[in-house]
Amino acid sequence: MSGYFSKYDEDHDGALNLQELRNLIKEVGQYQDGTDLETNTKTLMEKLDTSGNGSLGFNEFLRGYERMLASASFDGDSMANLDILHVARSKADQEKAATEKKAAAEKASAAEEEKAATEKAAAEKASADQAARDAAEKVTAQKAAEEQAQAAAKKEAEEAAKKAATEKAAAQTAAAEKAAAEKAAAEKAAEEASAQRAAAEKAATEKAAREAAEKEAAEKAAKEAAEKAAADEAAAQRAAAEQAAAEKAAREAAEIAAKEAAQRIAAEQAQAQAAEKAATEKAAREAAEKDAAEKAAKEAAQRAAAEKAAREAAEKDAAEIAAKEAAQRAAAEKEAAEQAQAQAAEKAAREAAEKEAAEKVANEDKLAKEQARAQAAREAAEKAASEEARAAAEKAAQAAERAAAEKSAHERVAAERAAAEKFAAEKAATADAERQANEKAAAAERAAAEEAATQRAASDRAAAEKAAAEKAAEDKAAGERFVAEKAAAEREAGEKAVAERAAADKAAAEKAASEMEASERALVTQEQDSQESTNQPNKNVIILEWPYGGNTVLVGGTFNNWELVPMHHVYENLWRYEVHDVTPKSALLYKFHIDGYWAEDQQKPTDNNERFDGWPCVNNIFYA
Repeated sequence: MSGYFSKYDEDHDGALNLQELRNLIKEVGQYQDGTDLETNTKTLMEKLDTSGNGSLGFNEFLRGYERMLASASFDGDSMANLDILHVARSKADQEKAATEKKAAAEKASAAEEEKAATEKAAAEKASADQAARDAAEKVTAQKAAEEQAQAAAKKEAEEAAKKAATEKAAAQTAAAEKAAAEKAAAEKAAEEASAQRAAAEKAATEKAAREAAEKEAAEKAAKEAAEKAAADEAAAQRAAAEQAAAEKAAREAAEIAAKEAAQRIAAEQAQAQAAEKAATEKAAREAAEKDAAEKAAKEAAQRAAAEKAAREAAEKDAAEIAAKEAAQRAAAEKEAAEQAQAQAAEKAAREAAEKEAAEKVANEDKLAKEQARAQAAREAAEKAASEEARAAAEKAAQAAERAAAEKSAHERVAAERAAAEKFAAEKAATADAERQANEKAAAAERAAAEEAATQRAASDRAAAEKAAAEKAAEDKAAGERFVAEKAAAEREAGEKAVAERAAADKAAAEKAASEMEASERALVTQEQDSQESTNQPNKNVIILEWPYGGNTVLVGGTFNNWELVPMHHVYENLWRYEVHDVTPKSALLYKFHIDGYWAEDQQKPTDNNERFDGWPCVNNIFYA
C-alpha cells in the first residue's frame, strides 16, 4: 500500500494534496465525469484529513480506509469512497505481488545463470586439464594419445548430456514455481472477490432493514399526528365554548361594576381623592423605578455586548497567534526532519559505496587468484606439450577467466540490488516514523493552544462579569436617587390628577361600554370562524396559545421567517394565534415575545438545537 501511495506522491513530501488525490481517483476509474471527480475528491479529502492541514498523510489514508471498512453501514458517498480506497489498495497489493514475483524470478534466473556458469567453468576446466594430459601423453605415445582423445570426446559428450539434463530439470522447476505463484495469485483474487460480494450483500441487507424501520416510524408518526389533530380540534371546540361563557360572565360583571362605580363616585369622592393621590404617587414611583431599571438593563446589555465582542476579538487574535506559532514550529520540525532524512540517506549511500568497494576488491582478488591459477596451468602445459597442447591450454584458461568474470559480475549485481532494496526500506521506515512524530507534535501543540485560549477566555469573561456587576450596583444607586427626586416633583402632578379623576372615571365607564360592544362583535366573529374551521377539517391550521397574560404579546417562528406578529387577546390571561397552510409531517419552531422580552412555554415541547451567536437557543416546537 505504501508503494502505491508513493506512486502518486509526485512532490515526495510524504502526503497527497488535492491534485495528487484527484489523479489517484481518476486512475482507478471510479469517476469519469469532471464535475463528480472534483466534488468527490474534495469530499474524500474532508473525510480522511483528520489533521485538517489540507493534505493526506499515508497513516490518514490507511486509517480512513480501515475506518470506512469497519463501519456498520454506508451511505452512497461512503460506499463510493470505500470503492476508491479498495481499488487503490487492490492495485497496490497487485503491484506488490508483481514486484515480489519479478524479484523472485530475477533471483531464480540469477541462481540458474550462476549455476550454469559454474558448471560451464568446471566443464571447461576439466576439458582443459584433460587436453593438457592428452597432449603430454601424445608426445610419448601417439597411440595412447588417440585413445585418450576418444575417451575425452566420450566424456565431453556425457558431460554435455548431463548439463542438458540439469538445464532441463531447472527449467521444469522454474515452470512449476511460476505455475504455483500464478495459482496462489488467482486464489487470492478469488478470496478478495468473495469478501467484496459478502460486504455488498451485508450493506444491501442493512439498507433494507433501515428503510423498513424508517417506513414504520413514518407510519407511526402519521398516526400520532392524526390523533393529535383530532385532540387539538376537540380542545379548540371546548376552548371556544369556555371562551363564550367567560366573555358572557365578563360582560355581566362589567355592567354591574359600571353601575356600582357610578353610584360610588358621588358618595366616596373625598376618600377616592386620597386613595388616588397615594396610588398616583405609587404609580409615579413604580414608573420611575421601571424607567431606571430599563435604562440600567439596556446599558448593562450594551456593555455585555461590547465586552463579548472584545472577548471574541481577543480569543480570535490569540487563536491566530497560536496557529501561526504552531505553523512555524511545524515548519522548523519538518525542515529538521528533512535534514535528518538527507543525512541518513547520505550515510546509507556511503555505507553502500563502501560495501560495494569492499566487494569489488574481494572480487578482484578472487579474479587475480583465478588468473594466477590459469597462468600456472598454461605454463605447465607449455612445458609438457606441443604447440597444439598449449593452444588448448590457453583456450581453457581463457574460458576459466571468462567464467570467473561472469560470476564476479553476477555477484556484484546481486549485491547492488540487495543494497538498493535495503536503502529503500530504511528510507520508507524513516519517513513513516518522522510523519508520525510530526502529527503527534502538531496535535499536542493544537491542544495546548486551545487550552490556553480557553483559560484566557474564562479570565476575560470573569473580569467582564465583575465589571458589569459593579456597574449595575452604581446604576441601581443612581436610579434610587433619581426615583426619590422624581417622587417629590410628581406629588404635585398627582394632586392635579386626583382632581381630574372623576372625569377620567366617567370616560372609563363609557370606554368599558364601548369595549363590551366590541368584545361581543369579536366573539360573534370568532364563533363564526370557529364554526367554519370545524366544518372544514382538512385545512392545515394550528393554534398557538400563551396562557400567562401580558400587555404586549407577540409570536414569531419558522412559519413566518421569525417575524414578530401580535396575538389575539381572548380573555383574562389567554392569548391565541392561528397558523394556516401548515405542511403535514413537519416541525415548527416558535417563540413568544412578552412585553419586550423573549419567552418560551415550559409546559409545552421545547427544542435547543438552534444556535444564536454560538450559544444554544431554546424554542417551543410543534409537530404537525
